[in-house]
Amino acid sequence: MSGAFISPRAGDAGSLADADRAATTVGSLPAGGPSIPDVSVAPPPGGDGGEHGYFLRHRHDSDKPGPSALAAKVTPPPAPLVPMAVDEAIARPDLCASPPTTRAEALARPDAYLWQQAMHDEMAALRAAHAWELLDLPAGASITGGRLLFDHKRDANGIVTRYEARYVARGYTQRAGVDYNDVWAPCPARATVRAVMALVAANDLQLHVIDIKTA
Repeated sequence: MSGAFISPRAGDAGSLADADRAATTVGSLPAGGPSIPDVSVAPPPGGDGGEHGYFLRHRHDSDKPGPSALAAKVTPPPAPLVPMAVDEAIARPDLCASPPTTRAEALARPDAYLWQQAMHDEMAALRAAHAWELLDLPAGASITGGRLLFDHKRDANGIVTRYEARYVARGYTQRAGVDYNDVWAPCPARATVRAVMALVAANDLQLHVIDIKTA
């Protein structure tokens, strides 16, 4: 076991001689005693010993992730894509009620077939709508990445009716005034919604709400 040296703070009543005696006492503990981690106490360059009068040396490998963190980073193996309907998937006892957070997690679940179909439908809709155009990256420009978001579409009773996947851009990586200037969303104005409802009421019509799958 290594000894410990404690440096007193400025203005403390202790002295370096007292610290030397403490270090000698700690270093002379009998062999076979309790394991005490190696501690080195010394003020940083230009410091006076810190607020508490001592500093602990950085432990070896203390900044590395532990076993649980490493296990969380392991990509799960993909599950077999077994064709199934939504009703069959939600009736499975091993179904996970919460949607996956990554593509690898979605494809590792027993209902991976439905998540794969949802991803395929999303990408097919984006290609059909010409959502992007492939270009060469200009010099000095940076790329805004994207990711897939997963969710369950539920009815009024909370029952899952559809698996949804959405491909979104990581806009949080952009800087206002540098990468973009305006922020907008493709949604109808409040005045437009009121005008439509006024026409329905004036003509004694029935208004039905529909759900656009890839909207």
